[in-house]
Order: sequence, then C-alpha cells, then structure tokens
Amino acid sequence: MKSAVRALFTESELRALLDHEEGQFLEFKSLWDHSRDPPRLLERRKARDFVAESVAAFANTDGGTLLLGVDDDGTPSGHGYPGEVLDKLFAMPERRLRPSVRCVVQRIFINRKEILIFQIPSDPEAVMFVGNGFPYRVGDHVVHEPQEVINERKEAYRRVGYEQRVRQDATLEDIDLDLATQFLKSTVFRGRSTEELLARYGLLIFRAGSPAITNACLLLFAKPPITRWHPRTGIRFFRVAGKERLHGRERNVTQIGRIDSPLASAIPEAHRLAKEQIRRSEKLYDSESRFMPVAIRSLSACWPMWDSCVRREKVYPEFSTRWKALYFDRRSLPSKLESSRSPCVTSRSSPGPVRNGRI
Repeated sequence: MKSAVRALFTESELRALLDHEEGQFLEFKSLWDHSRDPPRLLERRKARDFVAESVAAFANTDGGTLLLGVDDDGTPSGHGYPGEVLDKLFAMPERRLRPSVRCVVQRIFINRKEILIFQIPSDPEAVMFVGNGFPYRVGDHVVHEPQEVINERKEAYRRVGYEQRVRQDATLEDIDLDLATQFLKSTVFRGRSTEELLARYGLLIFRAGSPAITNACLLLFAKPPITRWHPRTGIRFFRVAGKERLHGRERNVTQIGRIDSPLASAIPEAHRLAKEQIRRSEKLYDSESRFMPVAIRSLSACWPMWDSCVRREKVYPEFSTRWKALYFDRRSLPSKLESSRSPCVTSRSSPGPVRNGRI
C-alpha cells in the first residue's frame, strides 16, 4: 500500500494553514537540527522515525496533516535531502507501520523552501509503529496507549457514530448552502466551492456522482424545519428570578426564548439571546460580546466534548456564581474544538437523552 501523490493545497491555502498553530490535527516539523550552530540537516534515521510515529499517532485518532520542512512557528525552512531520501520518508507509512497506512502526500515550494505534506486518514484499527508501540495523538503531543484501548475507542465510535450516517431521504436541496458558505468562509479552503468543502470535511459523501447527505451536515446546515431530521433539536432558554429555582405558587421560572435552527445559526443566536439577559450593572457584562453561552453544548452533534441535545438553559442574572457557570470564554472556543474531536466527521457519539441543562 503506497502513499498517493496528489495536490492537497494550493500555495495560498498552504500559506493560510501555516498561520495556524499546531494542535490535534496539525503538526509542523523542521528537518534541521537547531541544537547545533550552524543548524545541520536532521539525521535521516530521526526524520524517518518521526514520520512513522506521527503518521501512526494521527491514524490512531482522527487523522491529520503533517508538514515537514516547517518550524514550530509556521516558518517554512525546507530541507536538503536528495530524492532517494525523500522516497524513503514517503515510504515510512508502509514500511514501519502495521497495518500500513495509505497517506496522500504533496511536495510544494513556499518562499523557495520545499515543504513535504502528509495527509493522514483515521485508521479503523490500532496502528503499531514497529519497534515502538502504539502512538496516540493528544493535542499537539504524542503519547503511547495499549493496542486494546485504542481499538475499544475506535469500536465505540463505530457503534454510536450517529453524525456520520447517511440520510437516504435527504438531498442537497435540504441544505442551506448560503449558510454553509458563510460558516466555512474562514477555512483555508475558502476559495473552493461549498459542495467541495462539505465533502472535504466529511459532511457530504459523493457516490456515483451524486452527494449523500450525512446527519452531521443536516444538523449543521439543514433548511427549516430542523426537527424533520432530529426530534430533539433546538435550545430553550429560561429566566430564573432570584438566586434559586422555586416551584408551585412561588414559581419563578419563565421561558424567554426558543431557538429552532441548525447549529451553524443557532450558536450565534443563542449567544445574542443569552447576552440580552445580562444587566449592564453586572460585573460579567461585556460590551465586546466576550462570552459564548453554554448552549454551544449542542455542538456535540458534531463534537462530543459537550452534552447532546441541550434544550434548556436557565439564566440567573442576579447571581454571578451561577452566571459564570453558564459561559465558556469565546476566544478559547477554537482551541477547545481543535483539542477535542476532528471537525472532519469520521466518528461521533449518538445523541443521548435530553438533559434539562441544570447547572
């Protein structure tokens, strides 16, 4: 099983990718030994071992992109290896891994420095780096896990992977392509068609020329009514007058809104609705909209780091402690996503029972 050579990125797309930080799905590796002055080429054996370990670690999680010839800060530094050495690097996923992993590779020049790109898929079973166990990627680090642990995780994802399942009764006409275009415009592939982007992230699957629609695509971008595709979609907001919830004649809970829209538009709307409930006199009020409401837990339809199908969130505008509990720092959201599951839908948890959002 040999790696396939293909154009993965255009020059502009790769430059945009280099502006990102390393994380769960992206790794930079310089091929120069900076411990010496002046820097020298990294020993060939160390370069081969690094490729094999990195590919295995990505394959044992959700896949990712490995860029060789790039410093940790994203600066292209290139390499000085002859062609036969590069051939051996590209052959590492086949020669040193069991089972072998079929990667897609690309050679491209940026600022006259050649960068070697490996696009690594997630493997259905644990991949061993021969002689060095089973690497597993966690954030921007590689750890080692037992084979049975990795296989148990992969089997669990296959068993409950609701979002990656194809809806046979859905067509492209059911997708709000304008919403998808707006949502995806910040990716490095923003110059490509919306359909191509959806396919690249595993939301559409082209079969015999026609697209098959996944549940994840519908939950993110479906045209209304969204309940056609999942009966428990939506977010309900409740306002609590005071510092605790009361019942009966003293009931102090009022529903202040409901959002029935796909996730791509529900999240900003939930943010707006929650922000309206914060009084300007409260210390937690932020005129720059710094916080994202806990309603984004409904993102678990695509990333299981949050509870599934959250429908109700209670707001305590007079009680700072509870109010703090309702928020994530909006600025840290991208890093939280990247350190969790892959945005390319490969395996996800199925929606569980609806929870009442109680803090």
